[in-house]
Amino acid sequence: MNISEFFYQQRSEWPLAKKNYDDLANVKVTPLVLSNGVTIHKQCNPARIVSTGAKIDKATLAKRPCFLCDKNRPPEQASFPFAATVPEASSSSSVSTIVPETSASVSPSGFHILINPFPILSTHFTMPSKRHELQQIKPYFPVMLDFVDQNPESFIFYNGPRSGASAPDHMHFQAGLVKDVPFYNQAATVSEVSLSSSATVPEVFPSGSTTVREASASGSTLFIRNNWPGACISISHTEKLTIIAEFHRIYEALPIPTGEYEPMFNVFARKIDGIYEVTIFLRSQHRPSCYGMEMHNRLVSPGALDMAGLLITPRLEDYEAITAAEAESIYNEVSAPELIDYLNYNLDHQGRKLAVGLIETEGEIKYSFNGEYKKLQLLNDTIFIPANDNCTFTIENIVIGVNFHWQQERKLTYSGILKLTKTPDGKNCAINILPIEEYLKSVISSEMSAMSDKELLKAHAILSRSWLIANIEGVHNNKTIVTSETDGTPETLVWYDRSAHTIYDVCADDHCQRYQGVTMQTSPLVEEAVDETRGKVLMYDGKICDARFSKCCGGKSEEYEYCWDNSAHPYLVSVDCPFCNTAEQFDSQEQEQKVLRQVLNDYDLETRHFYNWTATYENPDIKEIVPLERGKSGRLWKIKVIYNDGREEIVGKELEIRRRLSNTHLYSSWFNIHEAPVSAKAGTVPEAFPSGQSATFLIEGRGWGHGVGLCQIGAAVMAAKGYKYDEILLHYFPKSQIL
Repeated sequence: MNISEFFYQQRSEWPLAKKNYDDLANVKVTPLVLSNGVTIHKQCNPARIVSTGAKIDKATLAKRPCFLCDKNRPPEQASFPFAATVPEASSSSSVSTIVPETSASVSPSGFHILINPFPILSTHFTMPSKRHELQQIKPYFPVMLDFVDQNPESFIFYNGPRSGASAPDHMHFQAGLVKDVPFYNQAATVSEVSLSSSATVPEVFPSGSTTVREASASGSTLFIRNNWPGACISISHTEKLTIIAEFHRIYEALPIPTGEYEPMFNVFARKIDGIYEVTIFLRSQHRPSCYGMEMHNRLVSPGALDMAGLLITPRLEDYEAITAAEAESIYNEVSAPELIDYLNYNLDHQGRKLAVGLIETEGEIKYSFNGEYKKLQLLNDTIFIPANDNCTFTIENIVIGVNFHWQQERKLTYSGILKLTKTPDGKNCAINILPIEEYLKSVISSEMSAMSDKELLKAHAILSRSWLIANIEGVHNNKTIVTSETDGTPETLVWYDRSAHTIYDVCADDHCQRYQGVTMQTSPLVEEAVDETRGKVLMYDGKICDARFSKCCGGKSEEYEYCWDNSAHPYLVSVDCPFCNTAEQFDSQEQEQKVLRQVLNDYDLETRHFYNWTATYENPDIKEIVPLERGKSGRLWKIKVIYNDGREEIVGKELEIRRRLSNTHLYSSWFNIHEAPVSAKAGTVPEAFPSGQSATFLIEGRGWGHGVGLCQIGAAVMAAKGYKYDEILLHYFPKSQIL
């Protein structure tokens, strides 16, 4: 039995399917000619009212049985087997190395084909995954190409979870015959324009129209269908691997709405004359503002087929009322043309993009633009897209050094895309979206002077790139608390890591990496350092290193496990660092200050004593603080606090100790603590006990920061003394490789 025979058998044997396909032959269909000359068809299809009116919120989906799971399907609904093939890279393919690994994870038996009992098309299939898993195209895009390989007269399409899918909790495709879709029937007359400024010489596309851009990454043809309503692009090529690679390139360049897990789009695929053609309808809204059940609303919820020219109206009154102008308005609302500007900007700026959280506040975010920006409304996100690379935006009251002793507000300027949204707890949030390599140029200039030694800048470029990629690809908890008892004493170990940020990749402050946009003036040296090390990372055992760094290790770096979890990081071990004791490294204070100015920005320079320092701590409830365990460098990672009322508590790790014994943070946890004042040594304990205060503890310490990985001041001294970037990195990260 072939797929056509399966369809007609199901249609004849299943009463529900027979009735609805017979009814479909008699539904009202009216052509509408839009202002740009394109003809769509509105279809009055009462059988689609369930899908059109479906609620897809999490609570509703959790309550109803999934109608695509085998156990919940009607007994009359049979399935037809579908064999998807795993793409294999040929030796002649230049893109085999950029095909995402997820594309090779498709199970040959992962999908099967069902007749759709509530049809829009004369032959309408649903193709669900055999597993109950979220609607997400990225791992399963190759299945679409396999289907059109096996069914040359058919097309296959995908509704995104917020772009028309009535079952976003179960991965599925749908399919039908090419002849039933207005978009395909008019493909030869739909004009095309370049997707970016780097257009090539026009050439003839197999459908009879013209292409004007050759995608340099993979050689596929990429173009905009500029007079089809909304935002619509197509890719074409004869090679399956090339199409897969180009689709994933576009996928990564599209915006993902806050709180969602994939871009909003509808995707079509067909094969004509040996050429794969993939069409993507970009979406900005799930449903138009006119959507609703009331009489003055329109029960119209555009999915893939609506975007391709079949506007489905379950209610007769909507069918009769909708005009060509209103249909065009609906298309432009759910598929904003500004999406092309967003895509074009990201494709022009090659490389992986990063979302950086700039500010979270319960108050108003005050921002201004320096240049022309286009505005895109994407669900609840407001996105501003720069017209060119000279455009920047400025945000006031950015807080830097959050919860550290140098915390302050600054007015900062950034390049790239600005996104305004809400955090899960309702705060206003500004996010900067830009290429990773551009981000790194600012990070280096924010963490240190843009005029630092080039070898130091190159070392930090590789370091920051490694940390960034390792962390945004991993799963990290913002705060981990482990409670237990030791000999009856309550023990609380706390460590803080990069937030598992839910709406952006990294924050812009020291908590992740210090990023202050274009306000921190870059230099040709920074540009060269990033460009000359482009793509280079620290590797260990085939994985990118989670490369940490701090301001000053105090003479010996610390091991990872004493600051964070107990997992093994053989490249983050304790090493001696004679370099950061700058007073002993240079003959004159002038030379010392010259190097320090490379690493310490203006507000960092306010911290004068960091190699050796003192602090006082007063708490009338505490009787004694007992050091219990130290790491390899000497940093405390566990202390016992004895209270005056007899209670005892064991506290760790490194940062929690620093927070417990200070109003903000102690510089580090490498210290000794005394219960009573000691005589101040000249120059080391300035005003340890101001008059009128009854300080309880004197803390004498060394170093600034957690001390794990690279010591920034030590690295600056190494560069000043002629060490190369690889020597600097391999000193602080033994057993690693630079690849």
